[in-house]
Amino acid sequence: MEIKTLPARTILYSRRTTTLKDLAAFAGTAVRELYPDLASGKLLVTGPQYWIYLGADGKPHTTFTLDIAIPVTGDTSGCANNVRELPAFRCVTYQLKGPWEKIAGAYDEIFGYIYGNKLEYSGETRELYHQIDFEHPENNEVEIQVGIK
Repeated sequence: MEIKTLPARTILYSRRTTTLKDLAAFAGTAVRELYPDLASGKLLVTGPQYWIYLGADGKPHTTFTLDIAIPVTGDTSGCANNVRELPAFRCVTYQLKGPWEKIAGAYDEIFGYIYGNKLEYSGETRELYHQIDFEHPENNEVEIQVGIK
């Protein structure tokens, strides 16, 4: 685990309202909504797929906002999807390798670290999907970023 302040980034994103119990419906499919804008030739992808959780509290039935995003640079005028700049982000980061079922345990460790060090959660969490492998989940790589004030 490490505390970092990440620079601002421009993202192309799709927003939805959901719950943790319903997240599986978006895995492998929701990011496809962004592909037409990415294929326009006006944008360059500058990083991995982001899932940005706003207001999630770890409970399976709590409704929150989820932005599924790709960081980009270039001419964003005329994009069919939403575009915005993510501000600089101070967070605790955690590198997870393996099946998604390990994510809950990773969050337990991260929040234990946050509260044990008297840090304050900002209400925003990001997951950056560096490697997605549905056939061999032991190859999955995700960077979890939990915002702190």
